[in-house]
Amino acid sequence: MLDAQITRMLADPKSDALARNFAGQWLETRSLAAVKPDVLKFPMWNAALAEDMATETRLFFDHILRENRPDSEFINAGYTFLNPRLARHYGIENADGPDFRKVEVDPAQRGGLLSHASVLTVTSYPVRTSPVLRGKYILDVILGSPPPAPPPNTPALDEDTVGACHDPHRPAPEDKAAYYRSRCLTCHTETPCAAPASDRELGLAYASVALRENHRPSGLRAFSILQGVYEKLPEDAAVATQLAQLYDRMNNPAKACELYARAVAADPASTAASVNLGGCLAKQGRMPEAIELWRGALRRNIGLEPARLNLAVALYQSGNLREARETLEQALRVNPVSAQARRLLSALNRR
Repeated sequence: MLDAQITRMLADPKSDALARNFAGQWLETRSLAAVKPDVLKFPMWNAALAEDMATETRLFFDHILRENRPDSEFINAGYTFLNPRLARHYGIENADGPDFRKVEVDPAQRGGLLSHASVLTVTSYPVRTSPVLRGKYILDVILGSPPPAPPPNTPALDEDTVGACHDPHRPAPEDKAAYYRSRCLTCHTETPCAAPASDRELGLAYASVALRENHRPSGLRAFSILQGVYEKLPEDAAVATQLAQLYDRMNNPAKACELYARAVAADPASTAASVNLGGCLAKQGRMPEAIELWRGALRRNIGLEPARLNLAVALYQSGNLREARETLEQALRVNPVSAQARRLLSALNRR
């Protein structure tokens, strides 16, 4: 009886309010209209794009509700809803037609709500991203477990020391550990990772913040966790890839390449591992192998601009000017504002 009543209510047009009002309030995407990013840093921002961002999230929520999809898809769904304008913003090409439609995406790069432009925008400052705001959002909005209030007399953030626990009278380096424990850990034991269920998820969460936001403390924490996880799960492609990226940041390309190769061996469809392993092979002069890896990655995800630019350069260096030119032209169709693709194509056309 209850199931029948739920089905009847969802069939009523009034149920659209669940996605339009409830989801907008819960996920705070209704505040997009009031967001004013710096137009010098983000020249593509406009009201129409903001509306598209909100629509993506509304349609995504509505789909999960009406199709009775598992809750886990809020976090790791391999699809989203795009129109051509938002697809161009993401660098995704396979969203034809004027209307929004369901589009498959790589869940490791753009899976679930937390990668939606709407959520990323409302958890940012006008001129930059903020891992702290995003960690707080996950705790408060997604998990319903807001972090504790900061200690009394905690000063406002000093924009000149973003990423550091700041105090006008902060101590000498030898006293920083005790200072950090006493002043910063009230919140930072909870954020920016939110509290994933296992060491694997915890390490991947820290690594994601470190790599996306260049957040050094998260990188050090991720490295220490993922090293232990990798020893237990050497066939886990996601762990190997994230650990390799951290080694790359630490200027250890040999170890990074070894881990990328193991990630591709464990999961040949891993886009991130394939793109980065291609870079390793290119540096070693193994250009044909690098080219095939990048081609494969682009077949799986046509919106990968780094892979496309790397492929174009490799083709150029291999003497395949025609395919290099076609690759750059396609890069500009996917992302018309790509300055790097435009420069490379201009240089190629001068030959």
